[in-house]
Amino acid sequence: MFLGDTMKRLISSFLILFAVLFCANGYAEFPHQFLFGHTGRALTLAFSLDGKWLASGGANEILIWEIGVDEPMYTLIGHTGKVEDLAFRSDGNLVSASLDGTVRLWNIQAQQEIRAFEGHAGQVTSVDFNADGSRIVSGSRDRTLKLWAAGTGESLLTLEGHTDVVWSVAFSPDGSIIASGSEDGTVRLWNASDGSQLHSLDGHTQGVLSVAFHPDGNLIASGARDGTVRLWNINLAAPGGVIDETEPFATYDRQVMSVRFNPNGRLLAIGLLNSPLDNTLKLWDVSARSELQSFDTQIIHDLSFSPTRPQLAVAGAAEGTITIWNSSHLRPVLVEPQGGASVRPSQINLKWGAVEDAVYYDVQISRDSNFITANTQLVTVTVNELSLEAQNNISHYWWRVRTGSFGRVSNWSEARDFRAPSCSVRIIPSARRINLGEEFAVDIFVESVIDLRGFEFDLQWTNPDVLTFVTVTKFRNIFGESGLGHQPTEPPDQINGIYKDVSAAKIGASGVTGSGVMLGASFRAKAVGSSKIQLQNLILVDSNEEQIGCEVHELKVIVEELVRPWDVNVDGVVNIFDLSTVVRYLGQPIPTGLDIYPDVNGDGIIDLKDFMLVSLHFGESYQTDETGAAPQSTSESLHLISPKIRKQLESVYRELLLMPEDSPGVVRTKQLLEYLLFSSVPAHDRLLQNYPNPFNPETWIPFHLTSAGQVTIGIYDVEGTLIRQLDLGYLTPGRYLDRANAAYWDGKNVYGERVASGIYFYTLSATSFHATRKMIISK
Repeated sequence: MFLGDTMKRLISSFLILFAVLFCANGYAEFPHQFLFGHTGRALTLAFSLDGKWLASGGANEILIWEIGVDEPMYTLIGHTGKVEDLAFRSDGNLVSASLDGTVRLWNIQAQQEIRAFEGHAGQVTSVDFNADGSRIVSGSRDRTLKLWAAGTGESLLTLEGHTDVVWSVAFSPDGSIIASGSEDGTVRLWNASDGSQLHSLDGHTQGVLSVAFHPDGNLIASGARDGTVRLWNINLAAPGGVIDETEPFATYDRQVMSVRFNPNGRLLAIGLLNSPLDNTLKLWDVSARSELQSFDTQIIHDLSFSPTRPQLAVAGAAEGTITIWNSSHLRPVLVEPQGGASVRPSQINLKWGAVEDAVYYDVQISRDSNFITANTQLVTVTVNELSLEAQNNISHYWWRVRTGSFGRVSNWSEARDFRAPSCSVRIIPSARRINLGEEFAVDIFVESVIDLRGFEFDLQWTNPDVLTFVTVTKFRNIFGESGLGHQPTEPPDQINGIYKDVSAAKIGASGVTGSGVMLGASFRAKAVGSSKIQLQNLILVDSNEEQIGCEVHELKVIVEELVRPWDVNVDGVVNIFDLSTVVRYLGQPIPTGLDIYPDVNGDGIIDLKDFMLVSLHFGESYQTDETGAAPQSTSESLHLISPKIRKQLESVYRELLLMPEDSPGVVRTKQLLEYLLFSSVPAHDRLLQNYPNPFNPETWIPFHLTSAGQVTIGIYDVEGTLIRQLDLGYLTPGRYLDRANAAYWDGKNVYGERVASGIYFYTLSATSFHATRKMIISK
């Protein structure tokens, strides 16, 4: 039963209001508009070049939407098969490609077909105009491309070379080159004048579903069934030569359905098949090769950027809904640091007011107030803050911010300056956990100092009952052979924990610029407890005998009977909080001044090795009866972590899925994360959409179970005939979502034969739950 026009308008208005409220409460990235009109899935989209119209194609029809109006203005009828692709010409006329085997040219405002282009021997899958609109290129299931005269309908050229279906075609911005993507796994480039093949680009391992030219004409993006997106620089080789893209631009665990550059070429939008574990619409910074945003959950069949507005339209929802995502380009307001402020060089935190609906922010940090390119760093981020460290020998900075959106940027904010002293003195390492009786070494290290001529300080350990000074291991190394100095004449004061009057100076008129060791010393742990090692009365002077200001750090040492570094927060229990601490600091500098130690293996880097060490000891408790209450259980404490940390844990899990499983650490960590993230009992039984879908030849079927029991999944054809039954056995309550535990079907019937392309149904049968969903095999 189809919805009436009044009901559609009511639902549309409600969902638009819901989207705005949803965003206002912080649950969505951008406000968006829903368009209803198609009775089935919309497969293709195109904005007019003036940005006033949006065309969408689906089952045998084309709908024309005026931007800002939530009902279709026109309906174009003429095709007898699904409309697979659309493209606008500068005069507002529209060309369409259909599975009925034809290409058609339309006058949209007259709602009339101008002419049909017939000649392909198979269904037509893709179409595009050249720059001046005089030529049309089409791709087909007959494995060919055809070039047509738009004004007469004459077939000018047939381009042959692909060995399977041609899924996507595109003209270069200047109209001289045609790119095509095929099920044969190649991207091919053709001379648009004579139809000769210029290049065959190999790299994808499965069919290429989408190709798109960068606005400057030098890059081509391609997306394929193998889950990869590749960028090809077509200026790197002469015709017939090799264009090598050794590494994919992006890699996913499912098909890439569509790729599109935004009008200025800075962004690449990627549309994917749906997945229960990830979003389907990705925005990437092309030059930085970094993902900026991830949103939407519907399958993305096609994408289209508005040429004139910060808008991105997407199609693919099963019920035919089209979504238009909007973005803002307001100028940000800087928050901190205040102008002229002094900040720590190792902890520079820039913050500005969040701009609603911004896609990303550009931040410029410069050594001069004019932001001269040679002295300026540009960083693109998606949140309204940026943390960085000062550069060596630079202490005065200027910064400013602008917002970026779909196709445009705002004006720059006001510029502010701040100062970051370029020098720091550290006691290395920054944190130590030591076994009782162990001897260990530390270095007093001056970093990024300018014109250092001499130094003087006292070395103190704050708890002499825990640590005892052993000996000096290094002295004035920063000065090399040109240094003079003396160690204190008095021995270390072991009772009060101090080694006084360490000093040295450099011979000659100039000082030393750079980094190096002022003093190295060794200590012994003589009792369980904690102590700081720090500097007192530190003086650094330059060649003009002026003091040098430096940021000074201390070292905290914890002595234990037996060190268990996987107990990161030293609370006697290895639990979710230890995992959360490590994942929070992955890839970041080791934190100082905190009672946490996320560098578990002590190699100076916080990475997955540290995370896996915690996982291997997860659940261990070292508390004695005197330490107090028993630790919280995982189920009690998991809900206490922030959504951001949970998202980081999910990211680690996805990374582990791509790693070989021959390591016990990888296996154990994956199992632990599956338990933490997915094993809690769901509130309702659910049969979820299989992924990928459509698929060839295999797919996974995710589901939720609220009670234990025998579970089977039956696969049926459109006539209701059972062609395969998957016996999953006795399953406990939980979420069966990823490829390791979701139901798997290899696309074969009970006799081990591959089934034909088409629509199939799968029914899950559990103790008290039965549900059926549809899936599609596409070959």
